[in-house]
Amino acid sequence: MTSFSVPGEFIRKASTARHVISSAAGSEFPVEAGRYHLYIAFNCPWCHRTALTRALLGLEDVVTMDVASPIRSNKDHPTGENNWLFEPDGTTALNGRFIKFDQLTPDTVNGLTTARQIYDKFGVDQTSLPILFDKKAQRIVNNESSEIIRMFATELAPALGNGRALYPTELAAQIDELNEWIYPQINNGAYRAGFTSNQDAYEAAFHEYFAAFAKLDKILSTKTWLTGETLTEADVRLFPTVLRHDPIYYVRMKLNHAYVRDAYPNLNRWLKQFYALPGVAENSPLDQMKQGYFGRTWNNTVPVGPTWFTKNYLMGRRTILHRIDGRRHGPGGLINRLVSPEDTLADQLKPFVFIDNVAGDELPPNFGFGFHPHSGIATLTYQLNKDVQYTDTEGHDGVLKALGLEWMMAGGGAWHRGTIVGTGPIMAFQLWLTLPPALEDGPSLSQYIAPDRVPQVDNVRVLMGAYKGVRAAFEPPTPMTYLDVTLAPGESFTFDAPGQQACWTYVFEGAVDVGDVRSA
Repeated sequence: MTSFSVPGEFIRKASTARHVISSAAGSEFPVEAGRYHLYIAFNCPWCHRTALTRALLGLEDVVTMDVASPIRSNKDHPTGENNWLFEPDGTTALNGRFIKFDQLTPDTVNGLTTARQIYDKFGVDQTSLPILFDKKAQRIVNNESSEIIRMFATELAPALGNGRALYPTELAAQIDELNEWIYPQINNGAYRAGFTSNQDAYEAAFHEYFAAFAKLDKILSTKTWLTGETLTEADVRLFPTVLRHDPIYYVRMKLNHAYVRDAYPNLNRWLKQFYALPGVAENSPLDQMKQGYFGRTWNNTVPVGPTWFTKNYLMGRRTILHRIDGRRHGPGGLINRLVSPEDTLADQLKPFVFIDNVAGDELPPNFGFGFHPHSGIATLTYQLNKDVQYTDTEGHDGVLKALGLEWMMAGGGAWHRGTIVGTGPIMAFQLWLTLPPALEDGPSLSQYIAPDRVPQVDNVRVLMGAYKGVRAAFEPPTPMTYLDVTLAPGESFTFDAPGQQACWTYVFEGAVDVGDVRSA
C-alpha cells in the first residue's frame, strides 16, 4: 500500500498483520511443516524476496505457495479496482491483450479470487501481498515481507530447511546494518523516485539511489557477497531491486543515470552470481515483472526491450551468432584462415585482423616463413607441438620451445623469420591484431615467452589477459583474453568474459557442446 504526503512525497504504509512463527513453547504459530501458506505475485519485489527465501532455504515442501497475476483488477471488476487477482487461466490486460502466465495459480487454500477477499474473510484491513497464512488455525500470520523472510530463516529453516543460514548469529549485526540503508535508499528508494509527484523529492531519491549503488559496487569489489563469503538475508533483500533496475526501473522509475551492466561491474557480477543460484531463475520471471510495472501505467503498453536483458545474459551465457569453418591456403594448405577482414564476422571480433590455425599431419623439411616485414599491427604466435628457430630485427635469435609464445608489436616496422624444427604433425595458432592509432607508428617490440613462463591454472593456460586472478606474461595494448583449455571427457568449462567483450571458441581436437551446439 502507498500514500502521499504533502507536497507529493511517496510514503509506504505499514503492514497490518505482524504475528510471528516461533519455536518457543506455547507459540500460537509454531514451527510445523505444511502448516503455512504463502500468497505472492512475482512482479512485486516484496513478494519476490519471500519466494526467493523460500527457495534458497529449501522450504518449498514446508510452505506451500500460490501466485497471483501481475495484472490487477480494473474499475469494472466486481471486487473493485487495483486488487491482486488469482487468475491462472489468464486475463485481459488494460491494453486489451489477453495474457496468460504459466506460473500463476488459483487460491488453492481458500478458493477466493482476490487478495482483498482473503483479508476481508479473516478480518484484516489490507489489500497487499505477500500474505503468510496459517492453514491449521485459519488466520493471517503476517504480511510484512521483511518479517516473513526473517521467520523463514530463523524459525522454519533451522528445523525444516536445507541447512543454509541466511541470518547467522555471527553476521547478524552486519546484515542489520546493511538492511538499514539498503531499504530506504535502494529498495524503497526506487519507489520514492518513481512514484513521487514532487520534483525535489524525486531528485533527492534519484541521487541517494545511485550513491548507494556506487557504495555497493565498492563493497563488492573485495567481497563475494555483501558480508563477505557468505550469502545472507542482506543479499536476498537487495536482489529484487537490482534485478529490476536495467529492464524496468531505468525507465519506469526514471532512474536513468546508468545501467548496472555498464556502470557497476562488481554489482553486475554479484547480480549474475545470485541469479545463478539454484531456485532463483525459476522464481524470477521477468515477463511478469515487466507486465506488472508497465501494464497499468502511462499507455499500458509493455516494452519489448531491452533485448539484451535475457536469462542467458543473467546466467552469463552468450548467444552463438556465427560458426566458422575457415579457408585453407598457404603451402600445402596448412594454414586455415578462420577470420580475415573480408569476413562479415570481422567487425564483431575487432581488434583481430586474422586468426590463423596452422595444422597438418606432415611438414616438409625446413618448413617456415622467410624474413618478412610487419608494420602497424601485432602478432601472437602459439606453437603447440613444435620448436621454432627464430630471428628478428629487434636483436633476438634463438629457439622457442613448443608451448611458448612469440609476441610482436611491429609498430612502425619490424622484420622476423621462423623455421619449424623437425617434421611430422604440426598444430599452431597465430593472431594478427590491430594496434591503437597511437601505437601504429610507434617503436617495435618483440618477446619470446618460454613455456614455463606461460601461467597455468588447473587445465587452463593463460596466453593473454587473466583467468581466476592469474595474469598472462605480457599485457596487450587492447584488453583481451586468450586461453588454451584442455577438457577431459565429460568435463565442463565456464568463463565469465570481462565487460561486453565478444567471445570466440575454436575446437581443434575432440568435440564439445557450446550451449546447444556441438562443435568439433
